[in-house]
Amino acid sequence: MSSVNGESGDSFYPNRIRDGLQAGDFVCTIEVVPPSTREISLAETLKPFMGLAEQVRAEPRIAGLSVADRIHSDDDHDAIDFAIRLAEVSGKQPLIHWAGKNRELLDLHDAIGRMREAGLANLLLLTGDRVKSEPPDRKVHYLESVPAIMAAKRAWPTVTIAAAVTPFKYREAELVNQYLKLGKKCNAGADYIITQIGYDMAKFRELAWWCAGRGYLVPLVANLMPVGAARGRYIRARRLPGVVITDDFQALLEEDDAIRDQGWTRAMTRLALQMVALKRMGYAGVQFTMIHVWKTIVEVMERFAALDRTLGDDEAWLEAWNDALRFADGRIAEVAPAGDFTLFTEDDNAFSLTPLTPVPAPVLSEQEKPPPEIDRYRWLDRFDRWFFRKGSFGARLLGPAVARLRPGSIAERALLGLEKLTKKPSVGCETCGFCRLGDTFYVCPETCPKGLANGPCGGTDNDVCEFGGHECVHNQIYRLAKNMGRLDALENLLIPTVPDGQRGTCSWPPHFRGEGPRAERVKDRMDPKGS
Repeated sequence: MSSVNGESGDSFYPNRIRDGLQAGDFVCTIEVVPPSTREISLAETLKPFMGLAEQVRAEPRIAGLSVADRIHSDDDHDAIDFAIRLAEVSGKQPLIHWAGKNRELLDLHDAIGRMREAGLANLLLLTGDRVKSEPPDRKVHYLESVPAIMAAKRAWPTVTIAAAVTPFKYREAELVNQYLKLGKKCNAGADYIITQIGYDMAKFRELAWWCAGRGYLVPLVANLMPVGAARGRYIRARRLPGVVITDDFQALLEEDDAIRDQGWTRAMTRLALQMVALKRMGYAGVQFTMIHVWKTIVEVMERFAALDRTLGDDEAWLEAWNDALRFADGRIAEVAPAGDFTLFTEDDNAFSLTPLTPVPAPVLSEQEKPPPEIDRYRWLDRFDRWFFRKGSFGARLLGPAVARLRPGSIAERALLGLEKLTKKPSVGCETCGFCRLGDTFYVCPETCPKGLANGPCGGTDNDVCEFGGHECVHNQIYRLAKNMGRLDALENLLIPTVPDGQRGTCSWPPHFRGEGPRAERVKDRMDPKGS
């Protein structure tokens, strides 16, 4: 499996992030979020961060800055432009976030070219959250992380790539889907993994256990943010994708906030305790989010160091953690929702922070009864075997004639109309010109609002799509794969993105011509001879 890239690449600045991960240090970075271009110029935007960058230059405990991509709005200041200036002042390689929302592969290659020219070689590739303003005249396309990682590594083998995972899921399909897609990201070339923000330490441990058991030898970095009552309300009101603040935890934050200085003090204590636990679990580091005051960063680092020295064992840590979650009446706040689903449980209720011995992490067994989608799957699979698979009756009879159709010809446009007529009612086809139904259990990935073929984003909330009102389509794929004992496909089959310029065309002629990229199984990609 993948590990941290040890090559220097084209860097102009010391790469403390990559080098620290490679050396086994506990790496700390600080995330900064560029504001919207509508609010302030780039020069004015950078002013508050210049002092932070100067402090980072002189502080060996901070490996570098991390620059977010289009968080506030769809037209935030460009993360690469922002990172160039921060690198010049901090003297250290930053981590550049690059979200695939409203972008194509050509945009990624352009970003890679700009980074190489500027000597920046750390890249976090994300699908990205929902765009803030949908254009009225077209559907927004998302370049998802798995094909983006593959493309970036092929274009620039020495780049250090981070990928994201959201372990704070509490239903089976959305949780296991996150972990299976994580496998694709590792096998596509991710050098390390960054989690979503979270407060459930059992979930951090579950993620470490899963990676150890599945053999993903990639460093794990936790995204941490101190949270008080106001910030908790903000996250809950806006349903920040993948971040869970339970009713009980919010009630504790409100109680803390009502006591002078207690809210901030306990938030910082919880943050430092999380760092201690994560270090002892074997995590490679943390990324601080929403902490930009240098005095606060120093306070966190010093509190972390002190607690790491004084909390001698797991029992002492757990007691301190419970104290940080304790209501005035003595009750401990629940940071996980009631009835949560988990894959990993401690034996005999003994909570341990010791790094786990790698043991096989299970992929769940076949479910007891067929899922509701099974009849549609069987019918479509039968149709595919009759007409489209190599050597089938349809392929032999119709394939040669269809393959000769010229793009844009009257015959090709007529065939496109037939494809719409037959596939739209059954699978919601959007004529992307590159059909991947056979690789996605006949659930069209284009029916996902983001068009994701390799698994869900992190934005689901109790199985509901980030766009709201319907179940995530990847839950259907999960149920079908589980029923047929084929969950390995959700972990090992790397499905390419729709080629640029192919949307709105018929997928059948290129299919019978054998054109276009193909899905790759990991073992075939890693070892073409299968040895």
